[in-house]
Amino acid sequence: MLTQDQLEMKANLDNAAQLLSGIINEAAVHKEVSQLSYLNNEYNKLSFKNLLQADVKTEKGSVLKFSNLKNEILSKFSASKSSNESNDLLEYLIANNCYLYVPYSLDWYPEDKQYFTVAPHPIDNTDQGIGYRSAMGNEKSIHNEQVIVDEVYAEDYPVVIIMPYPPDDGGIVGDNNGGGSSAGNPIYEVKTYEFWCSNYCGGIFEGDIEMHIVRGYAINTTTGNWHTEFTFDYPKDLVKAAKEGKEKAWKRINTVWDPNWTEEKDQQVIAIFDYDWDAAKKTITGSVKYKGITGSVSFELPGKEYRASPLLVRTELDRGQFFSSQESPGSTDEVRNGRIVRQWGDVKVVTNIETRSY
Repeated sequence: MLTQDQLEMKANLDNAAQLLSGIINEAAVHKEVSQLSYLNNEYNKLSFKNLLQADVKTEKGSVLKFSNLKNEILSKFSASKSSNESNDLLEYLIANNCYLYVPYSLDWYPEDKQYFTVAPHPIDNTDQGIGYRSAMGNEKSIHNEQVIVDEVYAEDYPVVIIMPYPPDDGGIVGDNNGGGSSAGNPIYEVKTYEFWCSNYCGGIFEGDIEMHIVRGYAINTTTGNWHTEFTFDYPKDLVKAAKEGKEKAWKRINTVWDPNWTEEKDQQVIAIFDYDWDAAKKTITGSVKYKGITGSVSFELPGKEYRASPLLVRTELDRGQFFSSQESPGSTDEVRNGRIVRQWGDVKVVTNIETRSY
């Protein structure tokens, strides 16, 4: 059952979606919203706060302008406000860090279907909710068709979702000790260089996938440990590209997941999962080896009941085999730009090892 605050959020998101659907397919507004594309601009979210403040500069250096969208929202939302309303809808959306989210770029859709459906986040689930669809054209729509929005619907029609901002529960905390190196000993730094995933990891209202990569390793012959390495967003646009076999599905990570995989650490375990802030917790375990002696590690995994499995990847890695395949991939191994591609279910990872001596 939703709390009173959640019911208020649900109602406000729905009101905002109905208002936005009436203007979003007006030609000038539609052109601006179409800029929200991870594939093209690596920018697929726009908060109401940022919309009203200034133009947006992306990480690629592009400047995205939303002046028509801003003016239409100010006009439409203001006109809808009744004299006895105690809270302004736009102020509520800004205060609660709500934002527009475009899960899939218009590139995926034929021209005759490139008009947006606006869907409010349903709050009580991430799989399915209602949406409002209006006609494409220069005139503002006076009629919105109500539809059911889910991943199947988004295969045929582009969607803009009005999203709430999830609470910050601190995420996952892990130690930052990957194993040092004594003077004169080599350091074997292992990186996740590129990442690919063909699993949506939940419904369309979940947003981009917050991917976590952690590893379990042995500190000595009696103690194992989990180390939270890093997290990154993997947009649903890229999942769709992976399913379509497109090159754009690869995301450059180039991040260290073991700063020094020493020879004593014979076997480690790696886990890759999508983190969901509102979900129950699970425990995963794995076997590790240190100087030939086997131990185990366990880790409490945040995350809801995943659609495919409790987590995307949980695999044990033998150091000798890992290093050997990295240096000399087999004839049947997939290789990408000279590096081996390691595939675990719906995930592919390109790894890199740098060896340094001090």
